[in-house]
Amino acid sequence: MARSICLLVAWLTCFFAVAESNIRPETINLYFTGRPPFIWRDDAGQMHGISYEIGEKVFKQAQLPYQWVKAPSARVQHYFVTDKQPLCLVNWIYTEERERYGRISLPTYQEHDYVGLVPVGDAANFSGHQIDALLNNPAMVVLFKEGYAYSTVLTNLLLNMRAAKADYRGDQAHNVRLIAERRANIAFFEQQELSLILKQQPDLVDKVAIIQFPELNTVPTTRHIICSKSVTEQQMLKMDQAIEQLKLISVSADN
Repeated sequence: MARSICLLVAWLTCFFAVAESNIRPETINLYFTGRPPFIWRDDAGQMHGISYEIGEKVFKQAQLPYQWVKAPSARVQHYFVTDKQPLCLVNWIYTEERERYGRISLPTYQEHDYVGLVPVGDAANFSGHQIDALLNNPAMVVLFKEGYAYSTVLTNLLLNMRAAKADYRGDQAHNVRLIAERRANIAFFEQQELSLILKQQPDLVDKVAIIQFPELNTVPTTRHIICSKSVTEQQMLKMDQAIEQLKLISVSADN
């Protein structure tokens, strides 16, 4: 009898040891919409971009299982808010709303300056003007993309402006073309993003003008890994440790 009990205990010990070794953390879905130069997938299926490289480095360093998943921005927002799966948005801009619904990592990237873009013939109407005065003009039409976050200062201005909003559901590259076609008075872009778009669409270079608004960039705009609350605090800690080890924010700020 005693021998049988010992054998049973030994068998149960082995069973639970094997079962525990087979437990793996649930794969974290890294959702992206496609927004060069931050992240995109080419025709051959290869991933590229600043955010893609950051995600690869951080999740490998943190030894967390992950997979990249492309989806429209509205669907990503729905998944994030409803929190039915562990997901992260790599290198997204911090907002209070995103912090309310999810978990925020340490900064992964510091944005370049934001600028305004207007039809080339209208540049004189914008140069030398304060941005808050322009955005409080009800006759002004501002082109923007719902669901995108902009610079820290600009986000607050857009939320409270009296100017009309126009969202044609296009990506930022399409919005540059809409400004060239005079479909709105002004739109805003991160400098690095705008430079890439104009390089890819050289026919638009002579049709738009870049306007500098220094007041848009008085507060640094940082990007983070923003995760649903299904991602555990322990997993977030691993990401933060990886971000610190990789020194990501200091590298991006120098670029």
